[in-house]
Amino acid sequence: MKKTILFTTAGLLISLLPIQMDSAAALSKSENKIVDKQLASLKKSKLSGGYKPIDVRSVYLLGGKYPETFVLYERFNSKTYMNDVIGKAQKYDAKKKKWSTVYTYTDRDTDYYDVEAKGKMMDNKKEQLVIGPTGGSGGYFTPILLGSTDGKKIKKIFEAKESYGFGKAVIRDKKLYVGSMTIVHDVYSYKGTKLKHRDGTGADDRKVAGKVSKYMTLDRYAGYTYLTSPHNISLKKGQSVAVVREYKDDTTPYVYRALSSGEGRLKMEGYHFKAVKTGVERWTFEPDAYGEADKVKFTIR
Repeated sequence: MKKTILFTTAGLLISLLPIQMDSAAALSKSENKIVDKQLASLKKSKLSGGYKPIDVRSVYLLGGKYPETFVLYERFNSKTYMNDVIGKAQKYDAKKKKWSTVYTYTDRDTDYYDVEAKGKMMDNKKEQLVIGPTGGSGGYFTPILLGSTDGKKIKKIFEAKESYGFGKAVIRDKKLYVGSMTIVHDVYSYKGTKLKHRDGTGADDRKVAGKVSKYMTLDRYAGYTYLTSPHNISLKKGQSVAVVREYKDDTTPYVYRALSSGEGRLKMEGYHFKAVKTGVERWTFEPDAYGEADKVKFTIR
């Protein structure tokens, strides 16, 4: 029997405890060691009450010389069968040669948390983090933006009022794109210190997908979503395909599901699917998630 893989859960394959150190790349070798040592220590740290680190990284939340460290701690609450979460940001004082906690984030009785995105939205110094819980078979993600508007104080900038099925987020070109799978539902950007919002479009889908070889397109009419591109797709190994709205000005917030037959010839990378192995792979593709299904055949040469 062939195994069926739901591409919408691909993000769960990421390591439970990543250590991101790319933010510290501009520091000298000795300064980098200070950050690296702290990150390694935090990876082994625990908080009272049974909290363990699930994500450790460096990030220029305040935009200073040294990046802050940010750690997400999590514990399972056996009484509620949910999770409790604590996030801590620490800043390095070069004069005192000491790290101190400058921001704490907490959430109780929630789903599993993750750091979904990191990037610069305001200027070329300060970075922001997108964190949030993901739960249910639909991978419902609620994005929360953390950062600083003045370079002095870290805070929760905003928390989305809705969850996104099979949710994803990315910060690119000073914009935060949030949506479901490869479809961008909402776009956030700054004008000065004010956060602005607009609906995502088919043009945004193409933006976050990046350079790809082919598009699979969606359109909606008579109350249903349809896959309007060919159902037989040929790719060379190394090429990519992205699922986008057919029209660049379409703002319909599509939510689709793509289930493969399990050969592993297509791998989700960011906001597109990359052909990584030759052969034939078949998808059961649901333009309206959990609705009527199409069969899509991929031939990878």
